[in-house]
Amino acid sequence: MAKRLKTGEKVLFGIAVFFIAGAAVLWVVLESKDTPMEATTFWTFDEAGLRGQKVFQREMCKECHLALRGGSHIGLELDGIGSKMSRQELRQYLEHPMLKYGKTGHNGDFATDFTSLKPEEKNDLAAFLSGLKAKEDSPVSGQRPDEVSPLVKMFIPTIQEYIPKGNEGALEQEGHDADHR
Repeated sequence: MAKRLKTGEKVLFGIAVFFIAGAAVLWVVLESKDTPMEATTFWTFDEAGLRGQKVFQREMCKECHLALRGGSHIGLELDGIGSKMSRQELRQYLEHPMLKYGKTGHNGDFATDFTSLKPEEKNDLAAFLSGLKAKEDSPVSGQRPDEVSPLVKMFIPTIQEYIPKGNEGALEQEGHDADHR
């Protein structure tokens, strides 16, 4: 005669079956897709950009930054930065990192302030960074989509309730500034 399961054993067995069934369903869903998630970042480098990549590696920038889909998340993600900033803007940042952003890890204490780089290395590094591009309307492109999503439209009246009178433009200005940091 078969021994009956106790209540605790039934619960544990039920949980195990639930997880196995969930994993099977998830596997079927993921395997049914024809292609994996589309990459939204890409890179295009000229000769200066290729030299800049070597500077990026030598200076161990990946210890803090994510670039070329690899590195660390301690600092700013650099994939897509070339769609947000021009080569000239990046070069200016490398010359005076504190000027544009004030507080930055590139103050010489935590990370390099780029003073050890020769001018041509800064040019090459700016060329490398400007080659890290993002597809238009991707999250890292720095470009706003043409249309506002219905979800965002749904929450705008709620958010505006919390803005003090006389600062109605603050929401729009704050969102604009956040895109350019």
